[in-house]
Amino acid sequence: MSEIQLIYVSQISPGFDLCDLESILATAVENNKKHNITGVLTVLNDVFIQVLEGESVKVEQLVAKIEKDKRNFGLIVLQSNPIEHRLFPDWSMGYVDESHYKVRDIGYFQEILSLEETLKKMTDDTSWVADFLRNCVEHYSQRKT
Repeated sequence: MSEIQLIYVSQISPGFDLCDLESILATAVENNKKHNITGVLTVLNDVFIQVLEGESVKVEQLVAKIEKDKRNFGLIVLQSNPIEHRLFPDWSMGYVDESHYKVRDIGYFQEILSLEETLKKMTDDTSWVADFLRNCVEHYSQRKT
């Protein structure tokens, strides 16, 4: 079984709100654990940016399902590469809470990450995903000031 790391972006559909985000995260935590998929999600400027890691067939099936989800549109896979180790091995679905969507306290969702935690996690990774996420975060930070 070969594992991949897949990165995609998609546009958030009109009418998307905090309840939708909480639903996505809750479902992802439950389903990703079942399929041994890990990753991280963030929302920047009404765009989802997600990294998914796991068995290639499982990850590709999940992306096909996400693409059909009405809460987003225009999904573009930016990268899909074989990996030897996961960048997010312990996160069934981490969420970087630096967007305008603030997740309330979800009892069973313990993987809400700060920007600092995420960047620390990526410090040793020199792959394109780390650079991409760092650039997105820098761009978002500049727009906030």
